[in-house]
Amino acid sequence: MYEEIIEERDIPWAYLALGKVRYLQADYEEALEVFQGLVKENSSNVAAYDWLAKTYEAMGEDKQAQAMLTIGVAKSPKSLLRQRKLAQLAYNNEDLETATVAYEHAIQVGRNSCYKAADDYNGLARTYLDSGKADNALQMVSRIQKEFRKDSAAGMVAAITEGMVHAHNGDEAAAKQCMATALEMYTHHPQELSNNMALELTDLCLSSGNDEAAQDITRNLIRNNHDNQALIEKTKDIYTKSGRSDAGAALIEETRKEIVELNNTGARLLKEGKLEESIELFMKAARGMPDNVVVNLNAAYSLLMQMKQTGKVKKYSGRVATYLERVHSIDPTNRKYFELLELLQKLNEKKQAA
Repeated sequence: MYEEIIEERDIPWAYLALGKVRYLQADYEEALEVFQGLVKENSSNVAAYDWLAKTYEAMGEDKQAQAMLTIGVAKSPKSLLRQRKLAQLAYNNEDLETATVAYEHAIQVGRNSCYKAADDYNGLARTYLDSGKADNALQMVSRIQKEFRKDSAAGMVAAITEGMVHAHNGDEAAAKQCMATALEMYTHHPQELSNNMALELTDLCLSSGNDEAAQDITRNLIRNNHDNQALIEKTKDIYTKSGRSDAGAALIEETRKEIVELNNTGARLLKEGKLEESIELFMKAARGMPDNVVVNLNAAYSLLMQMKQTGKVKKYSGRVATYLERVHSIDPTNRKYFELLELLQKLNEKKQAA
């Protein structure tokens, strides 16, 4: 469709959309060509620089990705998300000076933003630590506590950040105390911790000798992200750094296998027409893994098939909507989400017409 529009007229938004499609198809060379053409025609097209960065990152060219975001930030410095992404890329590229400035800008820009997050303060603290500024890193703890007073997730981030600083300084007793505080909060609010902070807590547990807690966090993390290869590699790196590479790899593989088998069992039940059993299986799985995209999609699909077969649309439509909303919040471009959302809408319209 976008190619047909472009054939008739050169419209920048159509080129941008076409580039996104190529990116989502993993046709990165084509995507690069489209986005590069856009910035060549209009060097102020900041969105094109964002997508150039995403494409280079997907190709494993993080330094090129950072270069594109650096241009984007220079043209539009008041975007928290752009500053945050630049900080993360720069840190991964061991460009601590750029990472520090970008994190500081992200925090400053984000003071009154809905995207404000305690994770940025942790990122800046880690950057300070790697730059030999432990005192500056410790200051981030009090800033988190002050600026996120009523946020339980931020309380975990503050404890993890403080533990990270103490571990870096060699104060094992203080690090263990912070770990215990973070774990106590994590027990009550496991889903409130971001993936990156869950990795930080895993690292803190391993460095403090609490392998059992680290394994529990890892299981939960992989169960909710069993098909996220980038996150899996980061998890493996943490276990390797702690001298437990074999144990980490075995735990990850075991957990991934568990989720794959669960999905295969549910799919088999669906194929055999055992809808009730399939629904029960996937709904139970979704309760325990609310951030797993595949599980939520399968739970929604099972219920949609039940709605289609029994006509009981009102009974199940709310649950389906909940599962689909979870998917959309995690992966806004998920194709299966749109297919199931369309089916849900059709079933609701059919019910209303009847």
